[in-house]
Formats: sequence, structure tokens, C-alpha cells
Amino acid sequence: MNPYEPSKALPTETAPVPFPDPGPIDVAFRVTRRDLRYAESQFVLKLHLLRLSLGSFAIILVSSGIVAGLAMMGHFVVGWIAAMILSATAYLALVHRSKMEIREQLVVHGLTPNARCNLRLRGDQLALATPTGIYRWPRKGVTVHRTFRGLLLCPEPRIYLFVSKRSDFQNETYRTFATRTTGTRSSPT
Repeated sequence: MNPYEPSKALPTETAPVPFPDPGPIDVAFRVTRRDLRYAESQFVLKLHLLRLSLGSFAIILVSSGIVAGLAMMGHFVVGWIAAMILSATAYLALVHRSKMEIREQLVVHGLTPNARCNLRLRGDQLALATPTGIYRWPRKGVTVHRTFRGLLLCPEPRIYLFVSKRSDFQNETYRTFATRTTGTRSSPT
């Protein structure tokens, strides 16, 4: 395997597959690394809120014990550094497997950096056109979260779509699209 050769799993074309039925699209957007990182952190936080909360409390207790134990032996700095390393490793381990599964699903669905996507929201269906194909989900099964940078749409347990406020909204503004998508006028969370 040549590390300089593009991966076969990633689509080489970035243009979305056209929708078979005619009609306007609601949003056209390009997936960026920045948006993927931001949306992934928001998605993982919402997906594993309880696990991360309880894990954080456990990490704090264990770290405090390590620092206190080594401080009593006169090795405060060693305890502090060991606690930081242990905490960072444990925190990342809490969500590592889930992140890998999510990233795999994003690649399967064509949501990779620089991919261009089109989104339609018609009646009771959400349709997404990516370079790897067209995906449809029932609208009532899509969980929508507002963030400061845009909308996080979660149609399946291990997949998310991020519609940035900077996306190209065809016949409406971001605000009206967000209101139509969520059905509310709530502020970002």
C-alpha cells in the first residue's frame, strides 16, 4: 500500500449525485475539516453525555488520589503530571470506539472533507445527495440540535449532518431553514 496514493474508500469526485426527481434543493454545502471536527465534538457530547459526565467524575477522583498519594511521598510534580496523562488517556478512551464508528459511517455516506452535498427537506422526508449517493430518512426520525455555528441533524445513531450557517441556502435564509427544520424559534445551545 502506497501512503501517498489516495484511499480507495474515499470518493475521488466531490460533486454530489443529482437527485433523480426534479425540483429545487434547500441547501448546498461543502464539507470542511473544520465543520467536521466541530460537529463531531458536538455529536459525541450529545451522544455520550452520561458516559462522559460519570467518567469525568471518576477521572477527577482517581487523579486527586494519585496527586495526593504522591504528594504525601514528596513527589507532587510527578503525581500532577501522571494524573494529567492518565486523565487525558482515560477521557479519550471513553469515546474512541464510538468516534471511529462515526467516522466510518461518514465516509460510507460520502461526508468527507471537500465533498459537496445537497440537502432537501420535503414533507416528511430528509434527502441528502453526496458524492457516494442519495440517502433518505423519515423526517420524524431526525433529531435536530442547534449550535452556534449551524444545525446538527442526526438521522441515525452513528451519523450526523452539519449544516453550517455559511451554507448556500437556495430559497430561504439560514434562520427560516432552521425554524422550518426544528419547528421552533429557540436560541442556539
